Amino acid sequence: RMYLSRFVPDKPFEFVFGDAFNDFSVPYHLTTLEFHHLLKSRMSVDGVYALNIIDDARYGQFLSPMVRTLQTVWKNVYVAPGTVEIAPGRNTIVLIATDKDIDLTAWEQVISPAAKGAQMSLEERTRLTRLIPSTAVKAFLIGHPVPALTDAYAPTDRYLAPVFSDA
Repeated sequence: RMYLSRFVPDKPFEFVFGDAFNDFSVPYHLTTLEFHHLLKSRMSVDGVYALNIIDDARYGQFLSPMVRTLQTVWKNVYVAPGTVEIAPGRNTIVLIATDKDIDLTAWEQVISPAAKGAQMSLEERTRLTRLIPSTAVKAFLIGHPVPALTDAYAPTDRYLAPVFSDA
C-alpha cells in the first residue's frame, strides 16, 4: 500500500495479482475500500485485479466483506472457489475485480499455459477456474451480512478466527 501511494506508473497496470494473505496473517490494510480505490487509481480502465483469500463458507465472514468491498470499487466481482460452488470447509478462493465484463463462455474455453504444462484434465481445469454465477454470489452475501471493510473497520482477524480454530 505504501508503494502504491508513492508510485505512479508510467502506464497504468493491466493486471494485479494480490497474494499477500496466508493462513494466519492478513494484512488488513490491503483489504479496505481505501486501499482498493488507491489500487484502482493505478490501473487501466480495463484492468483486472485478482486476489486469493482463505475462508470457510460455513462462516463466510472474510469472503463476504471482501466481495462487498470489491463491489463498491469495481463494476464486476467474480468468485472462483476452486470447486463447483462456494463450499463449506476451509478453501482458497480467488476473487477477480474489474470494470469490464468477462465473457464466461470464453473464460471457460481458454486453457492457460500452466494448465497445459500440468496436463490437467478438463474436469480439473473446469473445477479450478469456474466462476460462480452472480446469483449464487448474491445468495451467499445475503446469508452472510458482513459490511465492507474500511480503514476504520477491518476486523479481519476476528472474521477469520472460526476458520483458524477449526484448523
